[in-house]
Amino acid sequence: MSKGLLIIWTDVEPSAEADFNDWYDHQHLEERVGVPGFINGRRYSAIDGRPRYLAWYETETSDVLGSVAYGERQANPTPWTQRIMPNFRNVTRVTAEQIAKSGEGIGGWCTTLRFRPKESAKTTLFSWLTTKPDELVNSSKVVSALSWRPADADAAKGTTEAELRKNEEQPPAWGLLIETGSLEAAQRAVVGLAETITSLGGGDVETGYYRLGLLRIAN
Repeated sequence: MSKGLLIIWTDVEPSAEADFNDWYDHQHLEERVGVPGFINGRRYSAIDGRPRYLAWYETETSDVLGSVAYGERQANPTPWTQRIMPNFRNVTRVTAEQIAKSGEGIGGWCTTLRFRPKESAKTTLFSWLTTKPDELVNSSKVVSALSWRPADADAAKGTTEAELRKNEEQPPAWGLLIETGSLEAAQRAVVGLAETITSLGGGDVETGYYRLGLLRIAN
């Protein structure tokens, strides 16, 4: 079974932004990575593109995101979480299965390309996403790249945390995460990718460039 991913893009109400960043750095990221089956977690700030913030987590399998332990965390948010989450804006949250990954490094930059394909295009795009990470790592200055599609597993459905952010949550997306050592390398790596995805039936592609702020690895 492939590894899982939990990916969240969000803006935040300006009046809560300082509190949001403290919460993420000093509680939330560590709390999530502490759930059994989570491997690591990263959070970023946007240099170009919206939403302003990105966080993503690798899990041992996509089933971890449907686990009892993850559901219990979602059902019992801390007081700090209850204060922060109503300030989320423009949220895209994806529980996903990893399609393919190439490269083992961790870059200081992460570029995301996310899209919501037509049903008729999903088989073609899945095939394209199976080979694209290897191509990116082998042909450009990409540290690592991975592709994903949404998974069914999601123990957050109907929980307290889900209710806290539901009014701002967008549909899940497919996509690519590309890690590089510089913004220039990121910009070179993505040339033509959005156009190709659209031509294959992926619809509109949202591209964002993000700088790494914090990495946590499970104990």
